[in-house]
Amino acid sequence: IEGALRDCATLLVIASPGYFKSEWCARERNAFLKGIHARSEAGSRIFRIDKDKLDRNDFPSEFRELLGYPFWMPDTNGNPRTLDFPVAEPREQKYIDMLNKLRLELGEELGRLRSLHSGHVTPMPSAPAVFLAEVTDDLEDLREELVAYMKQAGLAVLPEISYPDDDSE
Repeated sequence: IEGALRDCATLLVIASPGYFKSEWCARERNAFLKGIHARSEAGSRIFRIDKDKLDRNDFPSEFRELLGYPFWMPDTNGNPRTLDFPVAEPREQKYIDMLNKLRLELGEELGRLRSLHSGHVTPMPSAPAVFLAEVTDDLEDLREELVAYMKQAGLAVLPEISYPDDDSE
């Protein structure tokens, strides 16, 4: 498994408290990271799915700045609820939207890596960019909707990584 991870283009991580405590998961993550550092086209990417509301300080350092895909939302009492737990509801639009976003962005990254590997690199068009500030959890759905509209209109949305955590300094 570790050998295969060193050759992978992307890593899809289901982030949870159990993932962060697991020694085996840490070994897998380190094998993947060693592999991408060893390749000259280290454009490989980690896709982090957040299964629960997690404290960024609990993340391994390699994951702290990733935006991630939140597969949780506050319930009526404000407590975090995993979108697919206990069973994914077919009409739960947030879950479907997040799956679709992950599918599209993972496909784009794999396509980019494929063209990079084949030597037929298509330069990324320079698009006008919009800086969109980070928001509180209650506004995250609206921010994601706005990001989707901007990308559909051909705009680049910045930042592409999370802000540094002020509490860690």
